[in-house]
Amino acid sequence: MLCLPVCLMLLACGEEKVERPQASFMGTFEAAMQACHDADLDRLWPLLTLRAQEGVTRTLRDWQKRFRDPEEGPYLRGLIEERVGTLSDEAFDRAAAGTIQDAFRLMIRADPRPAKPTQTGIEISKDGATVKLRYVIPSDGQARTVVATLVRRDSGWYLDEFWL
Repeated sequence: MLCLPVCLMLLACGEEKVERPQASFMGTFEAAMQACHDADLDRLWPLLTLRAQEGVTRTLRDWQKRFRDPEEGPYLRGLIEERVGTLSDEAFDRAAAGTIQDAFRLMIRADPRPAKPTQTGIEISKDGATVKLRYVIPSDGQARTVVATLVRRDSGWYLDEFWL
């Protein structure tokens, strides 16, 4: 079991912050929002169910594909540069062909997420095992309402549906 020694090592060194699912759904949601705000996919990942991880991966891979497209790539780069200023070829190429973390960093840089978004609604299942949170994030200069679904597992609350 390599995982346990590695986790213990990370905790011992104190330099890496490893997010864990929280005992409350709001704790998990707030930790996820902070990880997005900080463009830190490594901190976001453990807060997601496998389903949410697959969705985030699919979204980021799609962005990478669009960045590499000969027609759409330059167009998207121009839109991003309108927001953040000139990008080096290296930064754009890394987002297009590197890891999904590279794509995530550029995406968040181009469309920042607030660490504490405004919540507009909450729906809790009868059994208390699922929560849907509605919140507003700025996007393209407008407010966009997003729904996040959290599920309770034995080890804490996880995001099960999460849109970037």
